[in-house]
Amino acid sequence: MTTAKPLLKKKIAKEVLIFFGGLVIVGLTWCFLLLRNNFYKTKKSNLKTEIQSLAQQLDSLPKDYLKELYDKTSKQFIVKYQVGQDIYLIPKGQEQEFLIDPLGIKKKAILLPVSPKGYSYTHLDIFKKYGGYELYPKQKPPLPGIVQDSTAVFDFVEQNKFREFLSSADYRDKFYETFSKEKFIIDSYNDDGLPIGTVVDLGSHSEFDTTIQFALKNHASIAATKEDISRKIEETNLSYKNAVTSIWSNSKTNNILLTAVLILAIILYPVRLSFFLIKWSFKTLK
Repeated sequence: MTTAKPLLKKKIAKEVLIFFGGLVIVGLTWCFLLLRNNFYKTKKSNLKTEIQSLAQQLDSLPKDYLKELYDKTSKQFIVKYQVGQDIYLIPKGQEQEFLIDPLGIKKKAILLPVSPKGYSYTHLDIFKKYGGYELYPKQKPPLPGIVQDSTAVFDFVEQNKFREFLSSADYRDKFYETFSKEKFIIDSYNDDGLPIGTVVDLGSHSEFDTTIQFALKNHASIAATKEDISRKIEETNLSYKNAVTSIWSNSKTNNILLTAVLILAIILYPVRLSFFLIKWSFKTLK
């Protein structure tokens, strides 16, 4: 009896330690879950602040004046087509309308190359300008220079080529002479026959020339900076989304904690007891 009591006390003490050890593990698990969620919440907040900062940097960059200018005027640039023996100058915005005849059949039209200077001259009597260009004007042979009854027309080119042409003082001068005369460029007409278009204000000739040269000079560095910031925003947005999805709700956290408690309880009691019983059975059989 004297020997049995100390053994019983030891077993009880052992079980008490195991029980409180289990509670410590549960507490550590709960702390881990809280710290994990707080980590991702803090990360989410920091990433949101970083995205806002990057967006402000992007907004503070000088606007791409040349792109804006191109977007406003390029529909009035012309494409040249040859149909049979006739040559047509078509505003880019009306190109598709020209290429399809009234029966819906595509015309056998040959697209002609861009003029070396990016513009050419055509007679006013066959190429009228009234806010926008007249549809389907037939071209006479391009004139070698400015004459009294002629006007400059600009070939449609992609934006990068447009920038190249603007590096020429001659092209800039002709562009200004043409588009500064019209403050409103007609793109199309609504159902009531009223014009729909874009307001273009080039300012004075000197202002226009200075703005263009500044834009050309700084375009590469501004574009590189913009691309770099945009890439950072994209990467940060991805990290932000990952942080948001990594934050567990209270219900999910509680479920994980409850699952951990159940697993620990099963290991400490039913599984451990089963192990001891099996061990005792083998010893008894021996």
